[in-house]
Amino acid sequence: MKVVKDNKEAAKKATEVTRGLQSGDKKTVIKAVKKARKDGTAEHIPMMIELMVNNSDDELNGEIIKLLNDLKMQEATEPIVESLKNESYKDVHIFLWQALWQSRLDASPFLSDLVNLALKSDYLILLECLTIIENLQNIPEDEVVVQLNTTLKDAVLENHEHRELILSMIEVLNDLMLDK
Repeated sequence: MKVVKDNKEAAKKATEVTRGLQSGDKKTVIKAVKKARKDGTAEHIPMMIELMVNNSDDELNGEIIKLLNDLKMQEATEPIVESLKNESYKDVHIFLWQALWQSRLDASPFLSDLVNLALKSDYLILLECLTIIENLQNIPEDEVVVQLNTTLKDAVLENHEHRELILSMIEVLNDLMLDK
C-alpha cells in the first residue's frame, strides 16, 4: 500500500509544479521552478524551456537555468535535445547545450543529433558540443563514432570555418573508441 500512496503523493506534487509553472504570477512560477528540483518530472522541462523563450524576466530565467544546469534525472535529456531541434527556441539554445554537460546528463544516445545540430550552428555551440563529447559518461558504439567521424570529416572538407574545432571533435571521438 505504501508504494501506491507514494505514487499518488508524487503525482500530486508533480501536478502542483505544473499548476505553478502555468500560473501567470511571477512569484508562483519561481516557487514552482524551485519546487521542481524535488518534485518535478521530465514533463516539466518543456514547460520551463517555453517559459524561458516567452519571457524576459532575468530572475525567472536564472532560476530555470540553475535548475537545468543541476538536473539529476536522465529522462530530462530527451526533451532538452528535442528543444534544441526547435528553431523558435534559438534564443535559449546555448543554455540548453550548457545544461547537457553541466548537469552531467548522458547525451550519448543523442550524439548524432547533437553533432548534426552543432554543425549547423556557430562556434560557441560547436564548443559546447565538444564539451559534451569530452564528458560523455557512456562511450557510443563504434558504428556511431565512425558515422559521426564521416559527418565531421565531410564538414571539414566543405571548408568549414570552424575546422580546428571540428578536428578536435574527431580526435576526442577517436580517443573514445580507443578507450573501450
